[in-house]
Amino acid sequence: MKRKNSLLAGMLFSLCLCLSACSMTSVPDLKDSVTASFDSAVVQRGDVSILKVYNASVCYEFVPQDAVTAGTVERVLVSVGDTVSEGQLLAEIGTGALSARRAKLSADLEESRVELERELRLLEYDLQINTARQQEYGADPQMLALEARELTARRDYLTACLELEQQQGERELARLDEQIEGSRIYAACSGSIATLDLQTGRQVRAGQEVLRIAKEGSEHLLCTESDSSIARTTARCVARVGDREYPLALIPYSYAEFQAALTAGTVPARFSFPEDAELTAGQGAQLTVYAREAENALYLPLRAVYGSDTSRHGYVYRMIDGEKVHTEVTVLFRTACWAVIEGLEEGDVVYVPS
Repeated sequence: MKRKNSLLAGMLFSLCLCLSACSMTSVPDLKDSVTASFDSAVVQRGDVSILKVYNASVCYEFVPQDAVTAGTVERVLVSVGDTVSEGQLLAEIGTGALSARRAKLSADLEESRVELERELRLLEYDLQINTARQQEYGADPQMLALEARELTARRDYLTACLELEQQQGERELARLDEQIEGSRIYAACSGSIATLDLQTGRQVRAGQEVLRIAKEGSEHLLCTESDSSIARTTARCVARVGDREYPLALIPYSYAEFQAALTAGTVPARFSFPEDAELTAGQGAQLTVYAREAENALYLPLRAVYGSDTSRHGYVYRMIDGEKVHTEVTVLFRTACWAVIEGLEEGDVVYVPS
């Protein structure tokens, strides 16, 4: 009797294990029509999208400008916020001493030129006199010929000196002009002064960044959030700034820009606005990236679809006359809440686990 009771207990225990295992299955196999209580949903038709929303801000393309030469700031002609045009003079660094040196060199060259040209004219007169004397009665032709050769040599020497001195002076003037031009800071583009690190009397180094210009017409959206896929997205993107919404176009990175951004530790996504957008740098914006969209599609709650999350094939339990009927469907794509499908009709009622 004890042996039979033990066997019966073992069979009951095995049966309980089997029933417990069946009850742990997340989705019951209901391929046969059954009658039971259920939650339901209606297959609908409309627009469905997968989207992400990010915080962003309106920025300008900033054009930095460096001091070409070292020196003392002599004049600053603009302030932060001023609007400037491309090529406009913004500041001068140490041009006073350079300009004085140039003026003196130019005057010295002119004085030397005048003096040498005066000597050359005198030599020409002497040569003319020498020629006239050679025609006089009793003149010593050998002596006059020797004198003529000396005068000619002197004239050629002074002419060469004049040319060499002028060439050297012109090169020095060109070098000073280059230094003066480098000491003048002109606007590299049209826009507004964003930063300015110049003050009269302050020393600056060659290559030091002294200002930045917010380039006119370069307004763009900058999103610095950590989702790296934004920076290379090809999806539809829109930005809401204030009470207006703008379509955006991704501004791709060049290889050099991408490497520089990686070195800096972040690769922010940049988007351009339409030309008629009314924006101000610093404005906050909401960036919406539509990764996937379907217009006028059939959709139903995601929980109503059974099958692999990575497969396009699945099935639902369509309600017909109060019964759940196994129905194959094709899943076009899934969102967090909805599944866009084919294989049903609008208005069909499907089973949704509660």
